[in-house]
Amino acid sequence: PVHHAQVHQLLQGAAPVIPQFKQERTPHPDLAPRLEQLRAAMENREYAAMVGDVCCEESDGRDAAEMNTYRSQLAVGANLLVSMGTMFAVGYYAGGTTEEPNGPRATMCGLAACIITMMIEM
Repeated sequence: PVHHAQVHQLLQGAAPVIPQFKQERTPHPDLAPRLEQLRAAMENREYAAMVGDVCCEESDGRDAAEMNTYRSQLAVGANLLVSMGTMFAVGYYAGGTTEEPNGPRATMCGLAACIITMMIEM
């Protein structure tokens, strides 16, 4: 025989169980100076970690390395622009005809040479 009970019948007379919180312990008075030293050391470590990357001593090397990278990137960009300009001029000259040396064919050949150079350089 299975007895079917409804939830409200099962919960009748039940009450929530509230956990008992422990009373907060006070540290031993003899350990207070040691605890204060440990807190001060922890705060000093946190402060040093927080301002560690702000210090200027180590940044001189990083700045020089970043400037070298910046200059090399500018050099690569300038080289790309000069190469593309040169190849446009060569393609423009080679694509011109005797009847129309500065026509659309010359421009298209110059652009094609410029784009091909850009794809090769990249």
